[in-house]
Amino acid sequence: MQDCCAQTEPMERYTQLVYENLLLKSQLKNLKEENVNQAKKKNQCKEAALKPRKLLENLTNKQKTRRADEIAKFIKNRSPSAERDSGHQLIRTLSKKIVGESPLKENKFNVEDDLFVTLHCGISFNQRKILTKEFIQRGIDCFAPTSKLMEIKQEMAKQLKVKIYREWTSPTLLCLNVEELLQIRIQSLAKNGLLVTREEFSGKIVLAIAVDKGGSHGTKFGFLIGNTPNPSSPSNFTILALYRGDDNRVELESRLGHVLDQIKEINQITYILNGKEIASEIQWMLTGDVKFIGSFMGHQGSAARYPCPICESTKTELCEEKGPKRTLDGIVPNEKSYTRKPLLPIMFFHKN
Repeated sequence: MQDCCAQTEPMERYTQLVYENLLLKSQLKNLKEENVNQAKKKNQCKEAALKPRKLLENLTNKQKTRRADEIAKFIKNRSPSAERDSGHQLIRTLSKKIVGESPLKENKFNVEDDLFVTLHCGISFNQRKILTKEFIQRGIDCFAPTSKLMEIKQEMAKQLKVKIYREWTSPTLLCLNVEELLQIRIQSLAKNGLLVTREEFSGKIVLAIAVDKGGSHGTKFGFLIGNTPNPSSPSNFTILALYRGDDNRVELESRLGHVLDQIKEINQITYILNGKEIASEIQWMLTGDVKFIGSFMGHQGSAARYPCPICESTKTELCEEKGPKRTLDGIVPNEKSYTRKPLLPIMFFHKN
C-alpha cells in the first residue's frame, strides 16, 4: 500500500506541471494576440491621423457640433478656471487664424471715424475701452484697433481743444486753440534743449503747413516745426484738423476756415529759454506734394498751360529751363493758370 502511494505522488506532480505548462502557454499566446491587436489599433490610429479629415463645408451639422464639443472639452480640461474674456479672446484669435479677417471688417470704424464718434459722444478713452469690451462679448466688433487710436491721440497732444463740425458730408475735427497749442510745443522744445536756431531762419520760428493723407481713411492737416533736429519726423507733425476726405481745394477751403483764421493771427511767439523771455517772429511756409501745394495756393492743376504751381514755366518750357519762381504778388486769379487766391498769404519756400 505504501509503495502504491509513493508511485501516485510523482504522477500527480507531473500532471500538475503539465497543466501549469499548458496554462502558461495559453496565457503567453493570449498576451501575444493582445500585443498584436494593440499594435494594429496603434497603426490604425496613426493611419487615421495621417488621413485627411473631411473639409468643414462637407460635414453635417451633427459632425460640426461633435467637433466643436471636442475642441471645447480640450480647452476646458486645460484651463478649467479661465475667465469669460479669455475664452472670447481665444475664439476671436482662432477665427482670425482659420478664416482670416472678420467678414464684418468692412463695417468696422476706421481710426478717424472711431475718434469722431468717441469725441462726439463725450466719452473718455477709458469708457470707450470698456464699451468696446462689452460689445465684443456680445459678438459686436465695430471699433478700430485701440492701439491705432492711441497713436492718433498722442499725435494730437493732451492740450488740444477740439470741436466736431458736421456741416459737410462727413464730420471735421478742428482745433480751437492753435496759438495756445503752438506755445506749448515751442516751450516744450526750448525746455528740453531741442529748439534749434538755424542761420537761414534769421532768428525766426519757421512753421511749415502740411497734410498727412491717409488714403481713403482721411486727411490730417497741421504743421511741422522747422526749428527742430528732425523737422520731417512724423512725431514733429502737430494735427490741427482731421476729416475724412480729399486734400483738394474744395475740401480744404470748405473745412479749414476756422483753423486758417487762427493761423492768420499768429505772427509772433514768446517762450522762456535759459531763464530769459524771448519773443520770436513766426514765419509760416507751405510744404507737401505738388497736388496739395496747388490746391492750397489756388492753382488750376497739372493739365493747365502753366502746369507748375511753384514756377511760371509753360508746358514746353518746363523741361527745357528753370522758370522764374512765383511770388505772392504775382499770383492773381485767372492769370497763368491760377484760378483762386491762396488760402493763406504764405509761400512754399522760405524767405529771409
